[in-house]
Amino acid sequence: MKLINLLTILTLFLSLSCGNNEQKVPSEQKAKDSTFQNKQSETSTSSGNTQDNTKGELDLKKGLPANFPSDISQPPDGQSLNYMTVSEKTIVTFEVRNHSVKEMIEFYKKDFAKKGYTMIEGDDQMVSDKGGIINWKKGEKDIEIAFSYNEKDKVVNVVITY
Repeated sequence: MKLINLLTILTLFLSLSCGNNEQKVPSEQKAKDSTFQNKQSETSTSSGNTQDNTKGELDLKKGLPANFPSDISQPPDGQSLNYMTVSEKTIVTFEVRNHSVKEMIEFYKKDFAKKGYTMIEGDDQMVSDKGGIINWKKGEKDIEIAFSYNEKDKVVNVVITY
């Protein structure tokens, strides 16, 4: 069940972070939506600060989060695209050119072993040339890394959850 939930979040996250997802909306609907959004975000607190009340939306931010752990290596030749925090977990996406999924998996196996992480038994059997998910543990810290190959753009997407 955990795998299904992660794959659902991963798919949603990747679809939001890739490509042009603009939809054509009639101008009347845009005006209604804009008015509604303005009313939602104009709620003021007692100190006069504006508070954004648009709950339930993904708070997708560009780049690398300030709290990215120093003991987790970024993928070689990788570019941090987006990140978001869901519950108590942070999910960071990277795009890697000039490396295969297998190269990325081998990189993390070696790197995490040096840093004292242990791979969850059997997780390396859930990977292929097209992608997979591997979980690591170090003390109470759990790290999950999902790998997928984007054939259209010829890049490996690496999604790190901590």
